Amino acid sequence: MIDPSVILDKLKLNTLSGVSNILKDEQLCSRIILENPVSIDAFLKEKIISNGTLKKLMDGKLISSFSNTATRGAKKFIFRNELEPFLDKQLVYDKSILNNLRETNEYIISILENGLDQQQCDVLHLYLLEFGNKQAVERFSKKYGICIETTKNIISRTFAQIKRKSGIYRNYVKDLDIKRDKLIDEVKVLTKLKASLYKRITHLKEKNQLDDTAENLELLGSDFSCLDFPIRAANILHEMRLRTVQDVLEIPISYLKNRHGMGEMTMKKIQAKLAEHNLYLRSD
Repeated sequence: MIDPSVILDKLKLNTLSGVSNILKDEQLCSRIILENPVSIDAFLKEKIISNGTLKKLMDGKLISSFSNTATRGAKKFIFRNELEPFLDKQLVYDKSILNNLRETNEYIISILENGLDQQQCDVLHLYLLEFGNKQAVERFSKKYGICIETTKNIISRTFAQIKRKSGIYRNYVKDLDIKRDKLIDEVKVLTKLKASLYKRITHLKEKNQLDDTAENLELLGSDFSCLDFPIRAANILHEMRLRTVQDVLEIPISYLKNRHGMGEMTMKKIQAKLAEHNLYLRSD
């Protein structure tokens, strides 16, 4: 169970009401405990990056954010560890770069399912944040003990793989869209068919009910002996001074069950005989 005091301490808040929204999300609580959350207001005071850049990163879902409550005046938080790759003051995150980051971020979903080795992950990181930065390429080259030209070739091949896999992913999504549209059309046809069948069934029910009503009106006024109740059942009904089928139907089912000599089997036989003519005892 999550200790609320730990969450309060990590977020530098004082009251439990200040984390009411967070405590409902166990996964978010785990992230707050294990990672490095910071309020947006406090982070912006450090003047590392601008509010506009931070907003672009959040809008592009390149970093995650959360609020402490669902009410007005809630504090908004981010994870400092997610921001670290973006904190190089030498990099300018203009609109074109951020758009490219957002697009590549979508690619990663499909790529990770197929797996990348550590070297390819480093290349991806290099492309996302430092592509074209000579020092970054040199650091990569030094890390793996390979020349600059080979490093550039690795970068080129890895990104080609990223594009290829993302293309497969996009085609898969396109196929899903086609299948979805086909299913929507089929559902529309089935819905119309269902409506047509419902009308037909309703018509048949109404017709049968009219036929049954004419027959039942005659039966209701008849002596209940015409239903051939078992002798025990007939004797009990006679003792109750009942005469017609209508008289029997007006007696509550609980009242009949409590009559002396009216066993469960006898009761079931009465109900079965009535059901043969679509007649039923009165419920309580």
